[in-house]
Amino acid sequence: MLTRCAVVAICLAVGIFSNTAPRAGEVEAGTLLNAGNIDSLLEQTLDGHRIGDLLIESVEENIRKYGLEIPLANYQPLELPPKYLAATQQNSGSVKLDPTTKAISGYVAGVPFPEITEADPDAGIKLLWNFFHAPLPYADVFEIKAETLLIDVNKGFERSLEIEGTTLYTQGRTSLQPVTIEPNILKRQLVVFTKPYDVAGLGQFINRYSDGTLDDAWIYVKSVRRTRRVSGGTWMDPMPNLDQLYDDYFTMDAHPLWYPEIKLIGRRHILATAHGIDPNIAHDVKDRVVLDSAPYGAPKAQSWEPRDVWVVEIVLPKNHPYGRKLVYMDTEATLSYFADT
Repeated sequence: MLTRCAVVAICLAVGIFSNTAPRAGEVEAGTLLNAGNIDSLLEQTLDGHRIGDLLIESVEENIRKYGLEIPLANYQPLELPPKYLAATQQNSGSVKLDPTTKAISGYVAGVPFPEITEADPDAGIKLLWNFFHAPLPYADVFEIKAETLLIDVNKGFERSLEIEGTTLYTQGRTSLQPVTIEPNILKRQLVVFTKPYDVAGLGQFINRYSDGTLDDAWIYVKSVRRTRRVSGGTWMDPMPNLDQLYDDYFTMDAHPLWYPEIKLIGRRHILATAHGIDPNIAHDVKDRVVLDSAPYGAPKAQSWEPRDVWVVEIVLPKNHPYGRKLVYMDTEATLSYFADT
């Protein structure tokens, strides 16, 4: 597994080609950046950006030490869903941020704060409110069937876990009407482990609230065939048989007010994957990572392009396994590419 950073390839569309002729000193699209050529390419440019400046520290470490290879591509703008854009334009003006509590009011649908500036002292919390209410990877109903591979970088594949899940948003919907019976519930989320046998059948169900109330959460305990209510703080717990936390899902999966401190560090360009596999189309994860040679586990065939991102530092609660989290969020859309923890 990759170390120190969660490389999240959130894939919206296929298409990585550019007809733009390379400029002098430019690396051509399709060049493979790896441990063998990284030193010779650091001073080269891609879309005018120095490649050494595009690499965040943990990605460079994965290239040098753990065999990560990055196919380079030119920047492409993101195509956002028309209803998503329309909802943002129609409703964002009504959203207000309380300067003391940092809670928001007046949210209906779309991105709460589409215009973010570095000069705004509340820019960090506004970016997290955008991700909380309008995360682009999700639709109003998000269904997932996924496999997690446990891989030793020196020994190879060890085992896998398979899950199935459904997330139903009840607020901020753009393809369906909001659910108003319990208007404070933001989403309902069900996750069930289906493989291997020792965890198959274990499941978790949560209601997440928009006002910062801790989750209502239940688990199904396979060994006793009973459903049990659990603490609303499970968002910072590790998933079964993993060191990955529930809060690592898409780099962040918590209410913004649960983080004691949120600060915008700045804005920069980084290499990230913004166009590739559509997560709603079934694919075999074993085809996406290196499993036949050491170092094992590096992702394959995802093209990386220069992306303009916000860098946000999050301080975690004292009882959280991490001390802080540094997230890299796209300036064009509510996408978070990396969480360096």
